[in-house]
Amino acid sequence: MNNVTTVGIDVAKDFLDVCIMPVVEVFRVDNTKEGFLKLYRVLQRHKEIFRIVLEHTGGYQKGVVSYLQKHQLPVSVINPARAKFFAKTIGQRAKTDKIDAENLALFGLMHKPAITKVEDGSLSVLRQLVRRRSQLVSMITSEKNRIEKEPCSELKQSIGRTLQFFNEELDVLSKQIHALIDANEVFRRKSKVMQSVKGIGKESSAVLISELPELGTVGRQQISSLAGLAPMNRDSGNKKGRAFIQAGRKNARLALYMPIITAIQYNSVLRAHYENLTSRGKPKKVAIVACMRKMLVHLNSLLAKEFYAGEKVETFCLT
Repeated sequence: MNNVTTVGIDVAKDFLDVCIMPVVEVFRVDNTKEGFLKLYRVLQRHKEIFRIVLEHTGGYQKGVVSYLQKHQLPVSVINPARAKFFAKTIGQRAKTDKIDAENLALFGLMHKPAITKVEDGSLSVLRQLVRRRSQLVSMITSEKNRIEKEPCSELKQSIGRTLQFFNEELDVLSKQIHALIDANEVFRRKSKVMQSVKGIGKESSAVLISELPELGTVGRQQISSLAGLAPMNRDSGNKKGRAFIQAGRKNARLALYMPIITAIQYNSVLRAHYENLTSRGKPKKVAIVACMRKMLVHLNSLLAKEFYAGEKVETFCLT
């Protein structure tokens, strides 16, 4: 691997700090289309680029990632936590944009992260609409909470006008989301399969389609991990610690919470699973998370059967 070229790009709002290894060429370009072109021209001088590694920065990386993918370059977008822990493992305590770029390049060489797939345009639009709808729901809840504090009449009127606008916008977004799902055959089939499970409605299925596109294509352990529902042990020697969940895709996890509350009441398998756990002394929240994981694995099985019937995909039944 000594002759393999790896590239680390530290992404900021306005700049891209780039490090190319093993020659250790470091430079900065603007986070604009003109900057992407300059970056590409430099990369053209290097043969056999193995990985171009970037952190997920909440959106600032989208432009350069899309540009590099269009030119068939091996881009890998990683979780910032992985880069942070990697820096600690190599003893790198200082932090600058240049150092971060170098660490990312070294990470690509040592850990060989998977290449990020080119995302379908419809999926990206759906995810943005679904997340915007979630933001509006949160804002509506905040405004309703303010009314409960018995504000003055003028403030109450202001909150009322705001709520009316938010609710109207919520209806518009919901219609756009449903129209987008109905217009896409894959989305429509996925939504229909998910809604066949009690507790899963249009809104929940839309979130799961956009936030967990891997549903039906991976095994039960991986899908649970992606949603942040896989318990992690904390055992050492004779000590057995309490397992916990962390990380994963929060929006997908939240989309399963209310459906599972409904499903526990009407689904005999989930109700029995929930009652078994609570009868053994498990806290109710732990039992709910376990049921969420069971439902997610069931949805994964249903979609695997619907779309990948001829392939070997691990399945699980909830009936």
